[in-house]
Amino acid sequence: MKIDERKALNTQKPQSGKVYETKADTSFRSAKKSSAAREDGVALQGQDQLRVLAMAPSAEETSRVQRLTQLVQSGQYQVDPLALGGAMVAAMLKGY
Repeated sequence: MKIDERKALNTQKPQSGKVYETKADTSFRSAKKSSAAREDGVALQGQDQLRVLAMAPSAEETSRVQRLTQLVQSGQYQVDPLALGGAMVAAMLKGY
């Protein structure tokens, strides 16, 4: 196919400024009008409930914390120096 640049640049303007819409466009236009009065934003309804659920400790976590608390308070909790050192080095390498 050969393109003639002289004809390609000579585009015709539409005869009318009126835009014809299909029925699908009409429904979009009505939805757009109803939301135009409101501000842009994101609805975060129910997010507080999800945050509370995420932050609430599970029964396993609660029992583990209680068990560790009792061991520390009784002086029976022994720290593994190799595990502690390894965790410190790993955290440092990660940038913590």
